[in-house]
Amino acid sequence: MRAEKGYIAVHSITCTGRLRWFPDTAGITCVQQCSSDFIGDGFCDPRNNQLFCNWDGGDCCQSTVSGGTVQPFPVTCVDDCSCRDPDAIENKKLNRVRAHFRHHHNIHTRKQRDI
Repeated sequence: MRAEKGYIAVHSITCTGRLRWFPDTAGITCVQQCSSDFIGDGFCDPRNNQLFCNWDGGDCCQSTVSGGTVQPFPVTCVDDCSCRDPDAIENKKLNRVRAHFRHHHNIHTRKQRDI
């Protein structure tokens, strides 16, 4: 990781012999950063599968990835490489199914109360 302007990159944190963190974690801030070389490259990278990285350029959703096949990187990546883009077709379908289920569940619940 390269240091951004005004920041020093921290690659690891160590517990010292005095049982203190080095560097002091109070001064560490996470910076949202994308690996721009890997956005839209055909592989779903968990680091880039974030809103601020434009959902890895579409690489993590079957409906948006070039070629139509999601290839997680690393291959063992499961949850972090799932389709998170709310505008992807598969998520829109899932949201419609959930809304449909909630609607029917609410009707059923109301009927139960009326009995």
